[in-house]
Amino acid sequence: MGINTAVSQLVVTILQGVGLLAIIVVIFGFLRKLQLDSLKQSLLLGAMFGLSILLLDVISYATMTGLHLNGRFMCVALAAAFGGLPALIVAAPIGALSQSWSTDLAGLANLFGPTLCGVVALIWRWKIRSLTRGPVSAMIVLGLMLTVPLVVLHVVSSDGAHPPLLLLSGGATIAAVLLTTMVGLSLERQKDSLLREQALLKASLRDSLTGLHNRRSFDAELARVLARPGSHYLLYVDIDHFKALNDRFGHVFGDVVLQKIAGAMSQSVRHDDIVARIGGEEFGIILPDISRDAAQALAERLLAVVSACNFDVAGERVAITVSIGAAHGQQVQTANALVGIADAALYEAKNLGRRCVVFSTDDPQASTCPAEPIVNLHIAEEKGI
Repeated sequence: MGINTAVSQLVVTILQGVGLLAIIVVIFGFLRKLQLDSLKQSLLLGAMFGLSILLLDVISYATMTGLHLNGRFMCVALAAAFGGLPALIVAAPIGALSQSWSTDLAGLANLFGPTLCGVVALIWRWKIRSLTRGPVSAMIVLGLMLTVPLVVLHVVSSDGAHPPLLLLSGGATIAAVLLTTMVGLSLERQKDSLLREQALLKASLRDSLTGLHNRRSFDAELARVLARPGSHYLLYVDIDHFKALNDRFGHVFGDVVLQKIAGAMSQSVRHDDIVARIGGEEFGIILPDISRDAAQALAERLLAVVSACNFDVAGERVAITVSIGAAHGQQVQTANALVGIADAALYEAKNLGRRCVVFSTDDPQASTCPAEPIVNLHIAEEKGI
């Protein structure tokens, strides 16, 4: 085979590989938006590159004779580099078994070659990537690292009908660097874009001061929980005498109180419970799939946890308390109606002396209050605090 033919086939191979892998990258970009966990994403990436192995083989056999770069090795390497070990485990068997092989040296190269390239890519992923400056240089280094096994394996598995080794090495280097840079930068851009989208979405659903769910997120989560069967409760929590705290010690101290109480409540609820800052000093806590006794025990625990959050400010020790109103999700059909019932129960808790829990249930007198209501600032009620 002549040099001109080898160059032409090399160019065609590179273009075919770039086009096919570009399609794979685009498809995987859409799949990543499904927000799967890292293991599933890695397995899916391995499967996608495994599919590209099969398609590259079809293209090569249909259009090429003589020299062509082995796309199986490159696809497995890219799967390992950007998907990690799980992706390699999925893609390597496809790369090894997608073509016939024998027990001679060339057959063994075809069988174990994809895995060898994948191991080199893993070494880059685990050891080298963090040492490079910027994504472009990292991808170039990966391409250069892959050149060695690609050339060696091609020479071993070749039937001898190949151009001079110098041209082969140079072509393999160009192809490896081009493909790794293109695919790598595309995947990195997708990853960064997805992370930015997730950060923006999280910011839009979180309270900036406390980090809890905000009102928008709370409304959506409450509607979602109420839409499924089960016994669900809603707690409405309000910090007692919060206006007096702000007036006496300043809004900065008030913010500290909000943050500490938000953290204390978040650590006191169950894993699936949803704690939100509704506005000002008011919080909403959604308790999915919980019995009345368990909901009451949790509400009482919140009273105790918050009461233990003492603050020293201006030489004075300040105790913080909350009042809680609770409503059962089976009482109403809509989220807004349930919020209204919980808010009314909270108002009743305030009337009973604060630092207590009132459940709005079939028993309207159901409540859990201390014998002598505790207030944290001795300021007369007629002052409106």
